[in-house]
Amino acid sequence: MEGPLATGGVENEGPHRAQGVIAAGGTGGHLFPGIAVAREFVARHQAAVTFLTTPKAVTTQILERYGFALGGRLLPGPERRGPC
Repeated sequence: MEGPLATGGVENEGPHRAQGVIAAGGTGGHLFPGIAVAREFVARHQAAVTFLTTPKAVTTQILERYGFALGGRLLPGPERRGPC
């Protein structure tokens, strides 16, 4: 697919096609549930889904394995320095 935000699922054609954005990554504990939600959204609504995630090569590989493309990268969160 082309453009700045590549998507997985079906191509988004027509004004009423459903679209979704899922922000997940950093760990498989967030990415794999996001993929499960995306697959269900595609199956139920013939949607186009874009993932925003952390800049890790393994994340891109996992998304591609499940038929989704990385649409953007999230900035890292603040550094944790212990209990607040």
